Amino acid sequence: MSQIVTRHHKTHSIERVVFTLELGTPVEADEVKLLDDWWKSDLQEKLPRRNEGQNIKLEIGPNGTISTDKASTGVRYEAFRPDGILRLGLRAEDNLVQVVVTEYLGWDKIWPPVYEMLMAVAQKALNKKDVVAIHLLYIDEFFYEQNDEHFKPSLVLRNDGGLLPDYIFDQSMNWHNHTGYFSQACRKIPFHVLNRVNVDQLDQKNAKLIRIKLEHRAIFEAVPVSKIIESPELLSDTIEFLHNEDKDLLGKIINDEMQRKIQLWGEGD
Repeated sequence: MSQIVTRHHKTHSIERVVFTLELGTPVEADEVKLLDDWWKSDLQEKLPRRNEGQNIKLEIGPNGTISTDKASTGVRYEAFRPDGILRLGLRAEDNLVQVVVTEYLGWDKIWPPVYEMLMAVAQKALNKKDVVAIHLLYIDEFFYEQNDEHFKPSLVLRNDGGLLPDYIFDQSMNWHNHTGYFSQACRKIPFHVLNRVNVDQLDQKNAKLIRIKLEHRAIFEAVPVSKIIESPELLSDTIEFLHNEDKDLLGKIINDEMQRKIQLWGEGD
């Protein structure tokens, strides 16, 4: 029996997935108003909590007086689990539109509704914007719940994938490692992908944790949102490419046993 457990699900290690549209300019107040109208009519039952992001600007006058000015940065619509942990969120803040999923049920089950949500946001409020990048972020977590003295990183990680330095495999204390690189996608609209890799070994209550955070940012010349609305395959094709990029990259980080445990190459991944 494996000494490593995945607390979030028996057959995967995903703590959350974040889908992001990076806009050329920040979301504006009138666009937030359009999103609010849509939320009230169609989305409030699914995402009942609304929060408005704010920046607070402090100014100190010549006599030492302090004044504050609040400015909205956007809006969040969210649903939480009974334990207070975010279950699903839609965020439009600054120049980012994000869907956050923490209940991962398999790619074939989560991507279609997320796709519909992102396309609805584009159609309802952002059709005058440009998209300059599309991101996909995964956080995977692996827990060792036995005696810390027997833990070693190789229970989760592979040392022949070319991404992790040799010295971490001799570490018993906590550590952090990060790297990154570009790859290229020859698609209908060609783009470069910045792949960021962050791996941590951390202490948790009664456990050791290996956390793997992989972010893939497809960067291209500004694409009008109106073009994505007219040709929705641009969004779906890019996200599918990043999803497969993530699987390939994770396969270079975790060992064969962990790949089998989380069914990395299974159907409906």
